[in-house]
Parts: sequence; C-alpha cells; structure tokens
Amino acid sequence: MNDIATAVAAEPTPAPSSLPHHVFLIDGSGFIFRAYFARAKDPKAERFRTTRGVPTEVVMIFSNMLDKYLRETDADHIAVIFDASGRSFRNEMYSEYKANRREMPDDLAPQLEHVRRAAEAFGVCQIEMENFEADDLIATYARHAVETGAKVTILSSDKDMMQLVSDGRVMMRDPMTDRPIGEAEVREKFGVGPDKVIEVQALCGDSTDNVPGVPGIGVKTAAELINSYGDLETLLAHVHEIKQPKRREALIENEAKARLSKELVKLDDDVPLPCPLSDLRVAPYDPEKLFPFLDEMELRALKSRIEKRLAITAPAAPVGPTEPVIPEIPSFSMPRTYAVVDTMEGLDHWIEAAEQAGHVALWPAPSLVSGTRPEFCGLALAVSPGLAAYVPLGHRPTELFESGGGLSREDAVARLKPLLEHPGVLKIVHDAKGAAHLLRRYAIALNPYDCTMLMSYVLDGGQFDHTIEEVARRALEHELVPQKEILGTGKNLICFAELTSAAARDFAAERADRSCRRSRRWRMPASRSVAPRSPNCRRILRAASPV
Repeated sequence: MNDIATAVAAEPTPAPSSLPHHVFLIDGSGFIFRAYFARAKDPKAERFRTTRGVPTEVVMIFSNMLDKYLRETDADHIAVIFDASGRSFRNEMYSEYKANRREMPDDLAPQLEHVRRAAEAFGVCQIEMENFEADDLIATYARHAVETGAKVTILSSDKDMMQLVSDGRVMMRDPMTDRPIGEAEVREKFGVGPDKVIEVQALCGDSTDNVPGVPGIGVKTAAELINSYGDLETLLAHVHEIKQPKRREALIENEAKARLSKELVKLDDDVPLPCPLSDLRVAPYDPEKLFPFLDEMELRALKSRIEKRLAITAPAAPVGPTEPVIPEIPSFSMPRTYAVVDTMEGLDHWIEAAEQAGHVALWPAPSLVSGTRPEFCGLALAVSPGLAAYVPLGHRPTELFESGGGLSREDAVARLKPLLEHPGVLKIVHDAKGAAHLLRRYAIALNPYDCTMLMSYVLDGGQFDHTIEEVARRALEHELVPQKEILGTGKNLICFAELTSAAARDFAAERADRSCRRSRRWRMPASRSVAPRSPNCRRILRAASPV
C-alpha cells in the first residue's frame, strides 16, 4: 500500500481544460473609433506621439485596456475581433448600408496596424473575416461559448450587440467606462428585453449605420408598438388597428424598409469560425515579445508596471529535487459549471477539450430502472473539476425536448465513439464494468479507463461501501443527490429518461465531476508500475482489463 501512496504522490498536475469558463470578446474596431473620438472631443487631452512622430494615443489606450482585463478578470479565453476592410454581406442587401460613415482621420489610420500588433504582443488572439462584420463574429463565438457552458463578456457599447445579452450567460461591458450592460440596461435603452431589440431597431432604424427604419418612429414609439404587438410581423399584420393616422400610414408605406432594417440589424451567429474557440485561451505574458513592442511605442509607464508585476509574481526556478506533492482536490463548494449539450457543435467542443486534456470523466445514464435492460439515455462528461456537461440522447418528450429538439442518439454515438475508444484519452468511470456493458450495446469498446470504484476497493477493501455516493461522502465530504430523490420510489418510481433537463444535467454531471475530482489523487502515473502486495489486489487489477 505504501508503494501505491508513493506513486499517487508523484502524479503530475493535469493539463488545463481547453473548455472556457469565461470568454471575453473585444469589439476591436468599435473600441478604436470610440477611443479616438472621445479624446478628439477633449481639447485638454494630451496628444501622444513617439519621438519619431508616430501617433500612439489609441495604441496606448488599447494596450492599457488589454492589460487591465488580462490582469483583473477571470477570463480564461479572450479575443479581439476587428471589422475586415471592404464591404460586408449587408451591402449586398442594401447598397446604402453605412454609406454615411465619415472618412478615417489621418492620424488614426497608421495606428490601426499598431493596435493589431499590440494584441499580438499581449498574446491575445485577433480575428477578422471578409464579408462579415466584427459583430457577426462576436455573436458566433458567444453562441459557441455558451454551448460549452461558459459565461461571455462582450467588451463593447455597440447597441447592435445588445440583442445578444442574456443575464447569467452573456453580458456586455463598456470598455471606456467599465459599466456593465445587462438585461436591465438594455430595457432602459430600448424599452424592451434583448430578445426584442431587433424588432425595435427595425422600426426606429439606425442613423449611425444608415439603417432606414420607418420615418417618424423613434425608439420610444417603436418600443410601445413592439410591447403591444410582440414583433414586427404581427404589428404589420394589424397595422390598420393603429389609431394615429400618421403613424399608421408611415408603417404601411415603409413596410419593406422595416423588414429590410430588421435583416440589416440582425446579427449572424452562424459564421464559419476562422479559428476554434480553444485557440482563444489566455497565455502568460511573453516579455521577449511584449517588451520590444512597448519600447517601440514608447509606452514606458505600462512597461514599468508590467515589469514590477512579473518580478513579484514570477515563480522561483527549482533549485533541486523537490518532494512530490499530492494534488489538492477542489471543494464542491467552489463555483461549478454544468451545461446541457444538445447540439452537434457543442458536443464537438467537449470532445475536443477531452482530447486536448488527455482524460475525461464519464457517467453514462441508463434510461430504465435497475434490473431491466437499459437504453443509452445520456452521457455526462467532466474534463476538469467543476466543469462538466450532460449530453441527452434518449429522453422522452419533456421540457427539454417538447419540440423534438436535442441530438440524434445515432449521430451523437457515432461522434462519441472515437473519443471513448481513443487510446490516448483516459476515461475515468465509477463502475467501469457497468458502463462498458451499456456502451457495448452501441458497439463502443470503452478503453482505456480507470475505475474509481475499483480504486476505492483496492485502497480500503471491506472497510466501507464503494458506491459513488459513499466515496463522495468519505473522500470529498460531499453529499451527492440520492437517486431516489429524483427518480422516486415504489409507485412513484420513474425512469431517468423522464427527468427534466435541469434535473438530468445536475444529477449526471455531478457524478462525472466527482469521478474527475477523486481520480486526481488516485490515478497513478503511466510511467510507473506498482505491483499490489496481496493476491486479492492482483486479482482485482487483472479483472480491470478492458471488457
């Protein structure tokens, strides 16, 4: 047993998951213009230039902004999204779209390239795509991030992006004032919630982007109409009920403009991603890349602050061999993110994260009660402590699937099979034998895997029960929700397939999360072979070979 403890103590820290917890999406083009014109309006503002005469005002503000959010927030994925030069697909819909935009000032144009270089120097991914605006890319990345269970912050005050706001999932923040923008702020501006913003904009238009709207209808009137009729099409269908003659006639005469305006302001959240979400992961500062750029731009104060921070926080180089450290198991009291993955794109994100991490904890959900022949109802995946998802595959019509939504079991199983059989990805399961039998019915040979039930028995033998609930209670001081609490007992017993989405997600994901946490301490390094001392232990380990 001492050999086992020694091997466990030498376990390396697992690689961080590529799945995001918090994604920051910066509207780079919007920030540049806002920063420039805000300073241009202030006659007292100092005009910054290098000794060579290169203007650096916007570069300085942008660089300080990046440093602030990289330093002060918990964002683990971040990107700056720019508008590509030239026309977008909206110009094909309406040739006058953004036709009233002013010419770029002479002292701003040379700074654009330096702003992009600043993002590169700070190690922040920068993205743009021809024929699409930054808003569309931000909408698409936000949707992908939410599908993985992450929260999203959009650094922008652009009113077009307020249609994306969803408290608890997608928030905005004004990077100039640091003011948060949630559903309450959207209602204050538009008089409706985020889901109705495009309906209001279809009526009132947008003079900044030259979106026509309906002449004579402003934001307040548009909000009143949408709150009364629900959406643009319903309003137009009942336009003859409008009592005010001028308003009624304006709507009738400009019906086509209203519909066109709605298409112009609606963001496209299905843009082909130039790079995967995982590429947005925040990286530590690289002084060899960052400091030469700050020197060139003569941003001495910013460089000095960063140098001081790096000197304080830089880890000391190891001087010699150190004692192995048993990895800490994060407490269940810490924040957790459990998601429902019911799209193929969302499933692909989790599969990619598992492959990059090299391990994934599983909890397969059988659809029927114990003692019957089960179907594959769903699968919970955990790639790191507190980050798990439930993939529903065989639920009966409930709130989650009331309209027939969700993944096709056949398609999802086909997509999951390579991961569950991948020789380079360790699968962590409690009761691997039962899981392997269930998955074998779908031609999946689970391999390789660790069984935390078996590990518990090897370490503690007959001293305790080895159910997942008992192991969580003993090893993690956490009470898992009992099965009878959500499935009932006796006449009230239901099968797992009848659970609501929230109940199925939390029950299954918590169990996968538990296996992920406990395996961090129990898993032995592959480079070291430990022979158990007792014949009983050897029999148990031989029985753990792939089914």
